[in-house]
Amino acid sequence: MAMRLPQAIVRIYRDTLVQAGLMELAHQRDDKNPPVGGLNQKDTDLHFAQQFDGSMARAQLVLLDPHGELGPSSDMLIKNLSGGRLVLVDIPCGAGAISCSFLSNIAQLREDGVLPRLPLHVTIVGGELSDPARAYAAQLLDELTPKLKRQAIAVKTAFRSWDVLDRISNTDLIREILRREKEAGRVLVAIANFSSFLQKESKFKEAQPQLDELMRYCSGGKGVTFWIEPATNVATSKGGLLSRIWTNIVNRLRDIAPRGSGPARDGAYLSQSRYFRAVAEDEKVRTTVALLPTQLKGRE
Repeated sequence: MAMRLPQAIVRIYRDTLVQAGLMELAHQRDDKNPPVGGLNQKDTDLHFAQQFDGSMARAQLVLLDPHGELGPSSDMLIKNLSGGRLVLVDIPCGAGAISCSFLSNIAQLREDGVLPRLPLHVTIVGGELSDPARAYAAQLLDELTPKLKRQAIAVKTAFRSWDVLDRISNTDLIREILRREKEAGRVLVAIANFSSFLQKESKFKEAQPQLDELMRYCSGGKGVTFWIEPATNVATSKGGLLSRIWTNIVNRLRDIAPRGSGPARDGAYLSQSRYFRAVAEDEKVRTTVALLPTQLKGRE
């Protein structure tokens, strides 16, 4: 069994690739040497063309959990995305793969009659250091918004330049989150695809105080956080990113992170699936996920 990405976001993504002249680059994808992105237009284009649909597929795997390997994570996500008002914090948001995947999948489930069309008002707060990546995220979500509206999903966006190594930048993002939270009352934080930067580039220690602050301010009983990474040794090994997050950040905040009986390490769940590529819909490739879900209560 292989997953299909929702057609609404697939069409928008393909159109964007054509407009940007990136379709040929997208077909040159090499899974053995995946790009990791960067701050300039060239690096952003390469990552957008070759990795964006994989990031969407990984988020879809977390949301749908077709193999039942991710504990209560799917239920937690769908409950938060079922209706009402919500702040979706997407960091580092890149070109918006996580937000696009979550919302287009919820819309597809509503269209298929799986979920009811309850009014859902989402404010996406996206933090990302790359200007070109934020531009792609804004464009994709702007084009996706009318399609979501047909399924009673209203979207606002607030993108901010966010440097996890900079205290001022981090505080600015937190202020934006808290301002939006006053209107919504609930926060869903998705922190994704960070293992290359934090672990491979040895930035975790420098980033930890800012991540600590972010988690503290997003806690309070009405917020959930999902750390979503490719299931590589960088993320899942002993001393890997998720282990360090569990030990150095989550455990200190009196979390109630669910644990599973499956192949979980330090509270993280592992799963994998195949999906049809967005730019070659007859081609199936594999995606993996290492997931650390937390529901933080903070300190009394």
